Amino acid sequence: MQERSKVQNAPLMPGSTAGRLAEQYNVSRDTIKRNSRLAKGLTAIGKVNPDIKKQILSGDLRIGKNRLEALANASEQEVRAVVREIEAGTFVSRAPRGSANADLSPDMSSDSILPELRQLNNIISSFAGEFNSMFEQLNSGNSTELKPVIRTFINQLEELYGSL
Repeated sequence: MQERSKVQNAPLMPGSTAGRLAEQYNVSRDTIKRNSRLAKGLTAIGKVNPDIKKQILSGDLRIGKNRLEALANASEQEVRAVVREIEAGTFVSRAPRGSANADLSPDMSSDSILPELRQLNNIISSFAGEFNSMFEQLNSGNSTELKPVIRTFINQLEELYGSL
């Protein structure tokens, strides 16, 4: 007699969990996998701010499925950035219909421009550091030139813009 695997005294069911759930709820396996990613994204938000998670679940706050799915695999820093946008009221769940952003080409999706957004964040952080340093020099009576610092920042932004 062939022995079956057991989990906690119950027979182990054959097939994947996603497959069994898909059959049970009469949906595709891909739907189960996608909903799993949505749940992971929502959980990531909930770890940073449980109130925002509640707002999303209640429907008081809308966040696009693609954005929520992307948060499932995002770093904690990226999730915190989205939560800060929501808290500040600057978060846009998706582009409004008919807006210029609604018709982005496929290569301009949020997933494909994420490296450029990181690069932009680095440029801005660098500029902020240089600007603060320059400001401290001015406060201590040292003379410094503002134009070269701003020109460097503009050149970096133009270079990034050209790569999009």
